[in-house]
Amino acid sequence: MSDKPFYRHQVHEIPAPRIDITEYRLYSGKCVQCGEAVKAQKPSDIPQGIMGPNLMSQIAILAGQYHLSVRKIRSLLQEQFGTTFSVGAISEAQSRIASMLTPLHQAIKTNIQSAPLVHVDETSHSRNDEKRLRWCWLVASEDLVYEKILYSRSMHSAKTVLDSDYCGIVVSDQYSGYNWLSPDRHQLCWAHVIRNL
Repeated sequence: MSDKPFYRHQVHEIPAPRIDITEYRLYSGKCVQCGEAVKAQKPSDIPQGIMGPNLMSQIAILAGQYHLSVRKIRSLLQEQFGTTFSVGAISEAQSRIASMLTPLHQAIKTNIQSAPLVHVDETSHSRNDEKRLRWCWLVASEDLVYEKILYSRSMHSAKTVLDSDYCGIVVSDQYSGYNWLSPDRHQLCWAHVIRNL
């Protein structure tokens, strides 16, 4: 028997999903005195599109992390929130998110190029039932990770992800796509070497 006069029993639950819709009414009119037409302007802090930042983030996670197609994202939003967006609106949201993240993505790649040592790898990346396979390429330094999705696992793709003028040490598996690296800068991953003994 415990000394405490109570015991804890916790139940975790997800609240019923809902979507918040904020409507802004922007009026226009004409002055009855001078006849000048006036039109209200949307405040600058209001999102430009029909989706707010949280919804756009959710779309990015569903596409990037969970590999859902635009149509499956559309279906999920309809089923969970009862709201319907066109395929084009969801694609536009993805494009806007990608353009927002591009400067950060480029900064990570630039900073990784100055790292003294990087690990590189690539792995298949499928999206739903799409027939064409993609490859997720990864370059990791001690404190940064750069990823890029490409349609090819070629040597050209390896050079796209890891600039050919990179001067540091590159650690990789035994994939021949990295054989363009000079031997004095290319270290094979010991785990892969030992596994093949």
